Amino acid sequence: MSFNIIVNNSTIEAFQGETIMSALKRNAIRVPTLCYMSGYTPTGACRLCVVEVKGFKDLVTSCSYPVNEDMQIITNSTKVIKARKSIVELLLSTHPDDCLYCIRKGKCELQLLSEEFEIKERKFFDKKNIVKPDYSSTSILVDTAKCILCSRCVRICEETQYVNAIDFIGRGKKTRVNSAFNKGLNTSSCINCGQCITVCPTGALSDIPHTDFVQSAISSKEYNVTALISNTVITSLVNMMNLKLQSNVTGKVITALKKIGFNQVTMLSSACALNVSLEAQILADNLTKNKPGILFSSCCPAWVKFVEDFQPGLLQYISPVKSPQQIMGNILKTKKSKSVNEYNVAIIPCTAKKFEAARKDMRNKENGEVDSVITVRELINLFNIYGINLNNIIPENTNDKLQQNSSIACKMGYSGGKTEEIAKTVFELLNKGQKEYFKFALPKSYPSKKETKVKIAGQEVGFALVSGIANATEFINDIIKNNRTDIHYAEIMACPGGCVGGGGHNIDFITDDIKNRRKICVEMEKMLSADSTETTNQPENVLSYYFNLNFENIKKHLYVDYNKEK
Repeated sequence: MSFNIIVNNSTIEAFQGETIMSALKRNAIRVPTLCYMSGYTPTGACRLCVVEVKGFKDLVTSCSYPVNEDMQIITNSTKVIKARKSIVELLLSTHPDDCLYCIRKGKCELQLLSEEFEIKERKFFDKKNIVKPDYSSTSILVDTAKCILCSRCVRICEETQYVNAIDFIGRGKKTRVNSAFNKGLNTSSCINCGQCITVCPTGALSDIPHTDFVQSAISSKEYNVTALISNTVITSLVNMMNLKLQSNVTGKVITALKKIGFNQVTMLSSACALNVSLEAQILADNLTKNKPGILFSSCCPAWVKFVEDFQPGLLQYISPVKSPQQIMGNILKTKKSKSVNEYNVAIIPCTAKKFEAARKDMRNKENGEVDSVITVRELINLFNIYGINLNNIIPENTNDKLQQNSSIACKMGYSGGKTEEIAKTVFELLNKGQKEYFKFALPKSYPSKKETKVKIAGQEVGFALVSGIANATEFINDIIKNNRTDIHYAEIMACPGGCVGGGGHNIDFITDDIKNRRKICVEMEKMLSADSTETTNQPENVLSYYFNLNFENIKKHLYVDYNKEK
């Protein structure tokens, strides 16, 4: 049911049951907010979205108050603007004065609101929040001194990820967001997904920085520094910098990294193909031997950490194949050439990869397979430090197969893409010499949960693709409760939409670009599929040629037993 309301002396359409803010947003009427998140139950915590409603003595929070027929609203009256300005001034009264070197300088919502309300001086004075930053996590830095208690991080951790690693502790002025018992984040149930970082309006949450380590390694003469680039990073840069896919963005990034000082740049395409190949072999073997249980993907370290902490009984079903990042890192560290020390830097749109690289079971002898991990945010910062503009970079022409992207790597970037490739590979493995039509129905949009059945070698094989830990929990509960045996492979990604929604992407608190990044992934995939020079169909041959390795001997280093580690 729809009806009309009056907003700023103009008539707009509203629907029964929606909030004032929802009606305003749909009609392109902006009201400031620090706590509101689309799709989540409103809390009205920040009070910045207040509006004036005729007949009401007090101002009303537009994010939580429902619309009524014939309601008359003013969003920009003097009373409203003064109230909003006072709220920002009160937040600034206890906020640290480190904007010049804050990680979120120029992109802080509190700072932008201060500019919007023309706050030029401190009006209220209170004791500053003096709390030491928490560096205990391998992935996420917590600086509660900059927290404004908006509750965004708490809610996404609780409602989307079902982890509850952080919550409000203390009372009154001593209230802050932290892990249980006010301990470090490393002692909590945090799975390092980084979704909390992407919704934080200030610098209270950020990456554990690795940029300094990378710069030190580059300036040192004792290391051969290699950049390992995920395909989704290319997708993110296309999305954020308005680059054209036809302009050879991969080549631009490779050239830019070499200008910075990287000795070698390697795309993770072959490693992605190898990961799919090895995982498909395990699934094919399970199907042939009629082995019970689901094979869960292991590419997402946040998902693996969730299973270890919350569902340890499922560890026996987690794929033992290492992620493409760790596969390539291992190969580079074990190749025959030992003339220089290898320093591997993974460039990934994921904060959990920092945690994965630091795991004890991801170390090759004394050294880690991957030495540093930088997110898309850190990569862009690195480009800025060295004065590099990708729009002006002329990509070098190269025939190096390790510097070429692939359609398989593109599929790994979004939820369901890997599942499709696994199904296709298993079909080829089990239908040798047989004529049978293969069709995998991958949804066009990015669903949070999807199941599909495929006919392979005379049997119906069930595949599931799930993104977001809340959806993964529901899926697991359904499988266990109903004792289901119709699903044989499940690709689970901790972040919404898969890697395209990773916690290491550039923070954009205005729009959600997950759908756009997935669309770019699919477009890039089609371009590469049409390219007859794609060479990752036989990843073992490609990598053996480049690194002179016997893969039958090295395969044992590309697996990890998570159940044994636990």
